[in-house]
Amino acid sequence: MYKETKFIHLIIHAIFKSLIFLCTGRFIHYINRSQDIRDYRGIIKIHPFKKIIIIFSILSLCGFPFLCGFYSKDLIIEYFFINKINTLRLINLILGTIFTVSYSTKVLLILYLNKSPIYNNINYSCNKITNYRILQALLLETVLLLEVNNMSEQVMLTLKAACLVYNNNTINSLEILKNRIIAAYEEIRLQQSLKRR
Repeated sequence: MYKETKFIHLIIHAIFKSLIFLCTGRFIHYINRSQDIRDYRGIIKIHPFKKIIIIFSILSLCGFPFLCGFYSKDLIIEYFFINKINTLRLINLILGTIFTVSYSTKVLLILYLNKSPIYNNINYSCNKITNYRILQALLLETVLLLEVNNMSEQVMLTLKAACLVYNNNTINSLEILKNRIIAAYEEIRLQQSLKRR
């Protein structure tokens, strides 16, 4: 049970970190390749879709209740408490969680609540170009985000469906991507139900 929990936590952490990296990469292009977070002050107000993605990703990484990150972190911390694992490890785990919440809160405050964005560096021509691959990845990871019930099976099924979908490079729209994810997901479910019989 503990190994599966660690693996699920690793996958959930990777999914939400990659969501943050995708949005941040878009911000880097938007602010003329600047990687200084002080240049991003207030930029999240310009991008409402990315605002929602970043807020949910950061909240999940922090372990906000009823998001995927909460369930995986809760299981790991509960395991440490129940099995009376080394106290030093437990303290490190709790300190790591506290530090994650603190730096994530700092990032949210810089991106969202700062009132004086630096508009001189903004590259407005970059905003007109929509990178559909990034939007497809965001949609795909949002599908992964929503799988909470029976987490280990659901996460593995969705990851397999994602691999099947991305093997085909002819995806042109989000609607096609969504339909292919659903079809691949149903196909894998059918195969698993046939194996159980």
